[in-house]
Amino acid sequence: MLEIMVKEPLFFRSKENQQFIKNETTDQFEMPKQIYAGTSAESIDAVAESVEAAIQGSMSFTFLLNFFLSGSLSLLWGMINAM
Repeated sequence: MLEIMVKEPLFFRSKENQQFIKNETTDQFEMPKQIYAGTSAESIDAVAESVEAAIQGSMSFTFLLNFFLSGSLSLLWGMINAM
């Protein structure tokens, strides 16, 4: 259920006579389902799980790569500064 209250009547006109809707007017609408239970919802869940696993894997790999490269780069900068 969606409830709408008009705060600025200048933006809303009625369909019947194109008159501005009065301030503080409320109306309720029944919203249809956006995603039906079934194959669409299941495929979206499967994609979300695979993306989550890929992101976790890439974050772990990036952390380890950063850890090892920071040590070697600090040695390299130490040698450059010693020149």
